Amino acid sequence: MKNQVPFRKDDQIAVMSHVGNLLPILLREAIDDGFHRHAQSRRLDPDGFVDYGKGCRGGMLYSRIASSARYLIESAKSTIPHLRYEITSNEVSTEIMLGPFLIFRLKRIKKNRKNLTTGVLTARQAIIRSPICQSVGQMPLPFPDNVDYLPMVNRVWVTAAWDLDELEEGISRAVIGVETRKRWMWLQPLSAVEPEVIARLPAPVADRIHEVRQRRAV
Repeated sequence: MKNQVPFRKDDQIAVMSHVGNLLPILLREAIDDGFHRHAQSRRLDPDGFVDYGKGCRGGMLYSRIASSARYLIESAKSTIPHLRYEITSNEVSTEIMLGPFLIFRLKRIKKNRKNLTTGVLTARQAIIRSPICQSVGQMPLPFPDNVDYLPMVNRVWVTAAWDLDELEEGISRAVIGVETRKRWMWLQPLSAVEPEVIARLPAPVADRIHEVRQRRAV
């Protein structure tokens, strides 16, 4: 029997309604916190840092952001049903799963790549960034309590992305959207929220965000 995502990935309103309000907040906090930790490392060893190539520096920043994302998501697992993450087999990438239909990837975008994300276009990435708007997976009926009945490549892949300023001294923008190989189907800002919004979140999440914000304030 064919199982499919019950919404099209080019339907921005439908996708974001399934995403909800909390996860975008966590993703933006992860980008800010990961960059802060990356910048701290650079300040501690400015002479050594210049020896790293752009690709290596990009990988270091990604690792910091992904680590921050995992740390923040841990605080929200009791609040958001079926929110989890997975480190891929290459032990580099982190993918965030929300329910049976949504997966989030963390990527950098660049102006000189037409504002698309960076990275090697593997066969798997080509499927993930397919322009097909509603993927269908050939799978048996889902077992009770099994949230992973749909193949990962057949789900809606949402990209949380960032760009740096010219000197790579700060985050110039953060966005969330659905990307194909040649364009964004849709894209919207991934905005930081005010402290009063954080205060209204579930206590474990609010405490974790407060913790990482305090770390950035030092």
